Amino acid sequence: MRSWAPVAPWNPVDEWEGGFGWSQQEFMRRTSHALVVASRVRLIDPVDTPDLEERVRALGEPAGVLQLLEGHARVCAVWAGRLGVPHALHEALQTGRRRLLAALLGATRAGLHPAGR
Repeated sequence: MRSWAPVAPWNPVDEWEGGFGWSQQEFMRRTSHALVVASRVRLIDPVDTPDLEERVRALGEPAGVLQLLEGHARVCAVWAGRLGVPHALHEALQTGRRRLLAALLGATRAGLHPAGR
């Protein structure tokens, strides 16, 4: 399954020991990140770039896809399905970003909700 948008070329935006970021120039520039937390990889609002799957998996075992922006639901679901991991919506979509750091670090009371609820 793919998102409805054609896949645009990607460009690296940053890279460090605990992950990397990439962007795509579509209608607007969109930037995504892969973060290693507790030896597992979390994707943050990933744009559809299937050729990056191998690079994401090279960081470690995928753990989940975190969606921060409402308009990224479809592509986050695509990535979650591709990696076989949960797709979570952050409470920030409704209440602000006050618990984002806790969510990224895997706290149990971080306001994460399974997608589709």
